[in-house]
Amino acid sequence: QSLAEANKSSSAEMATIQSKLAQAESQIAAATKQASEAEAKLASKSEIETQSLEDEKARAKAAAAELAALKTENSRLEKLLESAKAGGADKSEIERLTKENAAMTAKLTDAEKRLSTEGREIAVTALQSELNSVNDKLLETQGQIAIREKRIEELIAQLDQTSADLARLKLLPEPSADEKKLLAENDTLRAIILRQIKMQNLRDEALLNLEKELANLKVESETLNVQLAVLGSPVLELNPEERALFKDPVALLTDPDINRMEVTMAITKPTEGEAIQNIQPKVAQGASDLSDVARENIRQAQQLFNQKNYAGAEKLYLEIVQNHPENYFVLSNLGAVQIEAGKPAAAEVALTKAITISPEDSFAQTHLGIAYSRQGQFDNAQEALSKAIELNPTDSVAYNYLGVCLAQKGDRNSSEVNLKKSIDLDPSYANAHFNLAVLYATGKPPSIELAKQHYQLATQLGAPPDASLEQLIQ
Repeated sequence: QSLAEANKSSSAEMATIQSKLAQAESQIAAATKQASEAEAKLASKSEIETQSLEDEKARAKAAAAELAALKTENSRLEKLLESAKAGGADKSEIERLTKENAAMTAKLTDAEKRLSTEGREIAVTALQSELNSVNDKLLETQGQIAIREKRIEELIAQLDQTSADLARLKLLPEPSADEKKLLAENDTLRAIILRQIKMQNLRDEALLNLEKELANLKVESETLNVQLAVLGSPVLELNPEERALFKDPVALLTDPDINRMEVTMAITKPTEGEAIQNIQPKVAQGASDLSDVARENIRQAQQLFNQKNYAGAEKLYLEIVQNHPENYFVLSNLGAVQIEAGKPAAAEVALTKAITISPEDSFAQTHLGIAYSRQGQFDNAQEALSKAIELNPTDSVAYNYLGVCLAQKGDRNSSEVNLKKSIDLDPSYANAHFNLAVLYATGKPPSIELAKQHYQLATQLGAPPDASLEQLIQ
């Protein structure tokens, strides 16, 4: 298989991963929309049926009140009619009262009919039955929604893993089979040359000893001197490219006597140009090395991030990374955005490469720790966050997440120390107050007052209320 075919295979693999990525995103969007629509539809129907039942009950109550009023009025008219008859009222007055009494009796009969207990109970029972049916369907749909939500979580995890695979393929590409073969051949040839260099060292040492012995014997021979010069000439003559392979010294023992342990360094002397190049340190690319277009894209990505449009911000950073794949500043920010986008595995890839380029970047170390923490890899998270604090002892975010990791590992005392340190460094850090409140509330025994104090501070500083925590600290 040629290198061109290997590259083609790698491109095909990347295209497959991108296709899976798009498919997972589409499935997540569809499932989320379907679940939301179903829940909203059933909730609306349940609300309508409940309202209908309440309206029916209100109408029944109003009809009962009307019936009571009609009975009172009918009783009053009957008394007036009896009084008129007994008192000898004129015929027209008695007829008027008789008509009013008859009309009132008819209204009373109608009201009693409308408020028939049997009919009312049947209507209410029917509505209640329909409402129960709707509620049953709502519960069934909620169960289906729970299943869909679990599927969505699985798809999100799949999306994260696929994103990580794609990022790994782009940012940390594995060598192809041909490239691995070439690397192995290079290692073999390098070992051969090192053996030749070692033999040259032995020849030089033997030549030196022979010259000393001839001097002691006071032997002077032009022929011997010529032959010694031939024997002392280098077996290998390396050009600049070949010398570049041996910039790092390799220790070669030239004497098996452990009491002497003389060591020869197999290193070739660089040319003047190479020496100047080696003196100048390689500086990692950062924000100042970005093009104007990249800076504008970063500004737009920051706006999207502030608007919590993490998918849009990630898309812009991925475009920037394509043009600046070795810029640790861009890689670090990409990782931070991917963490908020729910892709900690993908973030791990970007942040790992950023740290490889710039090991002293505390921002990347902190966010690598967060990425590990979000994946439940608390040992790795603790290591990364401890390194971040070593690089930047004033990093309140690193202390907060280290406190969370230690709590997850069961070290509550160390967790408390780190969360308090985070708050000392930044008293307005809402998440640190919230996490400390959780730590106090879940202790054995719990410290309810301290938990209340830090929970109150957390909510005052902008943390959203949490019903579960509120129940614990009641």
